[in-house]
Amino acid sequence: MTCLRLRAIAAMLALVAAPAIASSATAGQDCSESGVWLGTIGKASVSMAFSDGTGRYYYGNSAMDLVLTRDGARTDRWIETSLKGKRTGLLTLSCGDTLTGTWTDASGARAAPILAARPAPRPDDADADVKTEGDADEQKPDAETVAVEAYLRARKANPPAVRRIAERMGPHRFVRYGIHDFGAVGAELQGKERGIQTINGVLRKQYEGLLANAWGCTYWALTLGGPGRAEEFASYDRVAFWHGSTVVIETSESACGRESTIDHRRISAYDTTTGKSVDWPHLSYERRRPAPAALMAALATHYRASEAGRTARCEGFLGRRIHIEGWPEQDGLVVTLALDVNDPSAASLAECEERLTLPFDDALPLLEPGDRRMLQGLLAQP
Repeated sequence: MTCLRLRAIAAMLALVAAPAIASSATAGQDCSESGVWLGTIGKASVSMAFSDGTGRYYYGNSAMDLVLTRDGARTDRWIETSLKGKRTGLLTLSCGDTLTGTWTDASGARAAPILAARPAPRPDDADADVKTEGDADEQKPDAETVAVEAYLRARKANPPAVRRIAERMGPHRFVRYGIHDFGAVGAELQGKERGIQTINGVLRKQYEGLLANAWGCTYWALTLGGPGRAEEFASYDRVAFWHGSTVVIETSESACGRESTIDHRRISAYDTTTGKSVDWPHLSYERRRPAPAALMAALATHYRASEAGRTARCEGFLGRRIHIEGWPEQDGLVVTLALDVNDPSAASLAECEERLTLPFDDALPLLEPGDRRMLQGLLAQP
């Protein structure tokens, strides 16, 4: 994804209003390259986008998009399928100054009219190309960036229902929440400690960012990659460790279209009594800063016993440029082994990356003195 695309996705966190719909109409045209439209399908709101002969849309507050592909040589008819390829309907569409058409379900028994217009300009668009001193690096958004911004504004204005699942870790309680079957999951701590509300505020902002990135990935995957691509994105905030007043949150975010989810991870630790960030044992090793020999030997033993380590094509994986990251979780010290992003085989050997767990009693003697003392201090909390 280009820098403009990433900025467009990130910018959606502040956008909450759905654009207005224009009312003019002209003679019909092929919709294949017509971009983004916002309007209604029956009585429900709808957001549609077309690019490179493929379309996608969602309506109301549905969580996932539907995919549109041409019905043979017909330029006005589009077959509607789910992300998994199941045929769900047929659309007859015509595009001019407005988009008009009819949706029919797969059985042909139900139909609804479609009316949509191009997104209205944002209030600040008129000033977008006015440059002042120091703005030399700023550019007016291109058509694709404007399209994804319109798509995400509409998403923010029609949020799907959120499911909440209560969980516990020892004596501590928390909630996982997110949109059903959609790749963004947040975390909310439960408790009376005064710092928990502060931490939850941070986690809520993180979830909003993950959700905006998930919508953005859905847009780019469906617009550029076709059905099914959006399912390759997943992100979450997860309570990884909660002992005494220290809670460790793992934030993981996959890149659009890449199989590996080991990279793009952040680990944060907080004190629930104050809400402030605290130090925690964070292992991070690479070629320029190799892991201690004893730790590397133990990881090699565990890796060879893992599913990835028993795969023939992963022989020699540990001899490549490996990035090692570790942090405490409830069941032990978790360590990930991932190829350096600059390794030319990083994508093709994604299946060789592994996540291992070392029991605390086994891991402590293998750590460097500072990390060992810090972990012992966490485990000693009442």
